[in-house]
Amino acid sequence: MNNIYELSRLITAIERGEEEAFQTVSDSLGLGGKAHTIGITGSAGVGKSTLVSALIKHIRQSGKTVGVLLIDPSSALSGGAFLGDRALMKEHALDPGVFIRSFASRGAKGGLNRNVWAALEIMDARGYDYVIVETLGAGQDEVDIFQLVHTVIVVLTPACGNDLQLLKAGLCEIGHLFVINKSDLPGADIMEANLHGVLSFKIEQDREKWEPKVIRTEAFKGKGVEEVYKSIVERGEFLKRQGIFQQCVFERRKKALQMFTEEVIHRIIINTFERKSQEIKEKIKNGFDFKKAFKELTKDICLEIKKMLDS
Repeated sequence: MNNIYELSRLITAIERGEEEAFQTVSDSLGLGGKAHTIGITGSAGVGKSTLVSALIKHIRQSGKTVGVLLIDPSSALSGGAFLGDRALMKEHALDPGVFIRSFASRGAKGGLNRNVWAALEIMDARGYDYVIVETLGAGQDEVDIFQLVHTVIVVLTPACGNDLQLLKAGLCEIGHLFVINKSDLPGADIMEANLHGVLSFKIEQDREKWEPKVIRTEAFKGKGVEEVYKSIVERGEFLKRQGIFQQCVFERRKKALQMFTEEVIHRIIINTFERKSQEIKEKIKNGFDFKKAFKELTKDICLEIKKMLDS
């Protein structure tokens, strides 16, 4: 990977699902496994992108490099990303130690584009010290990120009354750092107390023996962000000390294989339905046996999978 333009082109090819790009990813796996990967998740409007931008400053001040992958909502018509998050980080655009890329979500469950794992692997192989993935902000379904990164940061705000419900529903289980952003708003003290109460149960069940941290920030003003960065560093040192840093990489690649398989099969299903669109319309129009139609379509899909494997 000679330069940032080559990296950009490769990630574009990954986003499009081009086969040669994934071969490049596969060939690069031996160079990776060194970056501390971070997932930043939470509801829309809590200030995730503002926090990421502030974190970039501290990472760069420490002499480290960082790549950032931002999952943006997809256009329902074009499938493209709106690129809103990247627009918030213009101040880092000319820094050669920072690479920021938006990904369209393309309707993916879990708040992640299905191909984001490949971009993460390439940025790891490229030599970035940190790779940050900011998820879409879909809420409690964003648990896929847990299996792709070393550290999950859950961002909350006192203004969001449903945040503790989200924690109880799953985010509590995946988070390593919990950031109460916009902590100058009313209700921050109550949220922090409640968080400590909820997380006390997680500590008892955590096989890693990592004690989750609760940190208050005002990311727009930069307040508390240094503590977040120090906690990220501490988390990385903890994982290496416990001998589980590389285990996280293995788990990431296992999840990546699953996501890649899902993406390929999903594409085949969509293409099969498009190819047989007129036939399906006629069957629906004339009345059809649902179970029989399902079996016929499944057979066609399996034949397409076999063709792909034999090619």
